[in-house]
Amino acid sequence: MTLLTDNEVTRLDNSNPEFERATPFNKLNAAIDEIEGGVVSAYTLDKSDSAAAFNTDAVLVFTAPYAMRIIDVIVTGCADEASGAVTIYKGTDAIGTEIACAADGVVSHLAAGVVKAHMVLAAGNTVSAMVTAGTAPKDVRGIVTVLCQRL
Repeated sequence: MTLLTDNEVTRLDNSNPEFERATPFNKLNAAIDEIEGGVVSAYTLDKSDSAAAFNTDAVLVFTAPYAMRIIDVIVTGCADEASGAVTIYKGTDAIGTEIACAADGVVSHLAAGVVKAHMVLAAGNTVSAMVTAGTAPKDVRGIVTVLCQRL
């Protein structure tokens, strides 16, 4: 997180020579960046409404704003749909095996088939969700929550 860009610092430094230089802000920026390392954030995709149910196309959950590691994926089923499941992707690569999304109110976690390399995101990587099982995939409804830790 940057409070001032280099151009802004230069402009402030040059604006009035009687004021202190803006360079202390740069030290503050470095301290804030150090504090933010390891911060955990959650990204949610809500497909709980019948009008906005999943379909068989991948749906963007989020685009990574900075380097981060996925530490958990939670899927909450919001409708009864026999054998419904959701798979989470980093780009076009599955992060793990499908996660159950078949029963209303049941919470499931990413638990199997995890590919460690797919759990680490660079800034700009996309994470998406797609229904990969169910008797009627277009009727699978749920909430996907992806927990990430900043690197």
